[in-house]
Amino acid sequence: IVYFDRGPLRQDPLRIGVLIDTSGRHHSEVPVEAKATVDFLETTLRPPKDMAFVVALDKTPRLVQDYSSTAKERSEAIINLPSVGEPRLYDAVYYASKEKLSFFPPPEPYLRRVVIIIGAGEDKNSEHTLNDAIVMAQRAEVTIYTINPGRSGGHGEGGRVLQRLADETGGLSFFPGGESKMAASIQAISEDLNVQYDFAYVSLNQVRDGAFRTITIKPSNKGLRVRAKPGYFAPSQ
Repeated sequence: IVYFDRGPLRQDPLRIGVLIDTSGRHHSEVPVEAKATVDFLETTLRPPKDMAFVVALDKTPRLVQDYSSTAKERSEAIINLPSVGEPRLYDAVYYASKEKLSFFPPPEPYLRRVVIIIGAGEDKNSEHTLNDAIVMAQRAEVTIYTINPGRSGGHGEGGRVLQRLADETGGLSFFPGGESKMAASIQAISEDLNVQYDFAYVSLNQVRDGAFRTITIKPSNKGLRVRAKPGYFAPSQ
């Protein structure tokens, strides 16, 4: 181990992609999610160090607001999101991870990369699979947080998709059971981002094969549970 930071507040710059599914929603429902998202970004981002972009889930991933540290631009883009057609969730995760959150060579200082998905976890006719989306997020070192504002309680295929996206990238899934509880879920994500442990180590495996390397972290106190990314992709060159 060559680096360890106990916090309690994060130091690394943050890049956040917000993916919002407005398909099949009544127009009156969208502002509830939009306001909670705007409030989250206003309390979490530290301009100009941190920046965020917004993507609407549509027939193709639609970038409605590019990277910005300006509160007014972000707020207008989120509040004015139109209700669109079928949600291509997997394509949107793949796009956000590859086109907006992949950096090579690795940035200095290190950028923490996050995707927040607000939707039911439904996907229709994406060109990429769920596994494609997860692998691309892992390659880009993205942590995914998901919020299903509906009342399904995480049941069904959509709930399982959201849970898997979070679990395989070191994030969290929230099923608040109604839009009225959206704010609490958003606040929980903000707190999770701001209070984490960061550490780095040099692997004994020096083979540059581009393979996925699994990481297992076991606390000495067996009563504790560690939540972390399940691994990383080794360099290929």
